[in-house]
Amino acid sequence: SMCVSKLHNRALYAFLCFLPVALQIQATLFSNASYQGLRFNVADLLLPVAGTYILLSFYLKKSQWPKWDMKHTWLWLIALLGVMSVALVNGYISNGYWSSWALVNKYIGFIILLCYFSLGGWLSTNFSQLGLSKEWLVRIFCGFCLVILSLSFVSTLIKPLTTTPMWLGEFPWDGLMANRNAFMVLTIFTVTFMEAYRLSKQPILPAWSYALFWIIVPTFTVFNASRIGWIVGGVVLLGMLFKAPVHFVKKILPYLFIGCLAAYAGYLGSDKLIVKEGRMLQYLVDSVKQNEITYQGDQARFIALEDGLDLYGQSNPILGAGLGAYQEFQKTKRGEFIDLIDWSALWLLVETGGIGLFIFSAFFLMVWLNLYKKSLKEEDVFARAMIISLTLIIALSFVHELLYMRFLWLFLGMALIKNRNRVDVINQK
Repeated sequence: SMCVSKLHNRALYAFLCFLPVALQIQATLFSNASYQGLRFNVADLLLPVAGTYILLSFYLKKSQWPKWDMKHTWLWLIALLGVMSVALVNGYISNGYWSSWALVNKYIGFIILLCYFSLGGWLSTNFSQLGLSKEWLVRIFCGFCLVILSLSFVSTLIKPLTTTPMWLGEFPWDGLMANRNAFMVLTIFTVTFMEAYRLSKQPILPAWSYALFWIIVPTFTVFNASRIGWIVGGVVLLGMLFKAPVHFVKKILPYLFIGCLAAYAGYLGSDKLIVKEGRMLQYLVDSVKQNEITYQGDQARFIALEDGLDLYGQSNPILGAGLGAYQEFQKTKRGEFIDLIDWSALWLLVETGGIGLFIFSAFFLMVWLNLYKKSLKEEDVFARAMIISLTLIIALSFVHELLYMRFLWLFLGMALIKNRNRVDVINQK
């Protein structure tokens, strides 16, 4: 019995070590001219195994259901799934067929998000018997992100000196996320948690890790080249400067200065004209100062805004056009499909209607308020880091579609669990 218990514990440890790593590895599969492809996350492979284990543990009475701090959490999740289900059927009615994008990417993809949320809640409720904590999982998550950033950093600096392919250092940096904006969100999420814990005198990584991170940041800024990332990153830096000026000047600023020198070296060694000519910065300046859209990605976003509102105007304002309807509408209107709606709120309005946008907005508002109360009343550092991250991600979602970020839903599920001193998970008697 003791051997079985040890094996059981080791399996759980292995799962919890791999989960925060796997969440940062994804790829786009089956992409072709008629299909945008399936965004696949390696952590998705763990869900069937985890789900089977959790259901079995419930049956054997070895674990407890998630103890949500937010009222009626299960009803909220059912309501969200209901919105997506109605939108899926509505999309079938609009298109006359089941869209692969709607069914697989959006609908099944959303069920996967709910599974991550529930998994996060189950973990927070049950894993303290193993001597683990939220901070333990966060430490692995942030540590692996720093490893990928470090490899990208080194690859970029030595790329001009060798003929060996340095794919992590290729422009633009996207880590293992298969998308530079997803990597940008991941990095902002990581720094928020790292600094929230350090400012609370509970650093989750060694001091040298923090120094290394801030040395890498300027090079990341240049080679990830996300303009909204620059803006949000600047807000984060200003927030830390005002919140803890001494900490910022002593613990961050010197390493940023060293990092600027490294970023300049990377700039000089780069063979990409878009880096050499500072095009991404120029695109940002043009759009702000001259009100001129010169970047193709921005043009696609404005086309999506126009077409999305046009489709919504022709649809039921309560139910929207249905999942997958936008792509077919744009093909009919323009003769080709140009791009997805890269704005979460607009996508929800167009394809799930006013009711969908309202329910999703209300859910995230309730989550935000719950985290805010926890961060104030309980001095919960995890909740404090999560509310900052959620606020930043909501802001970023106005120019990107970020609803399907797996790690966001897992961490939200963890954050919304009641704080408890001890939970008996596994009967080791």
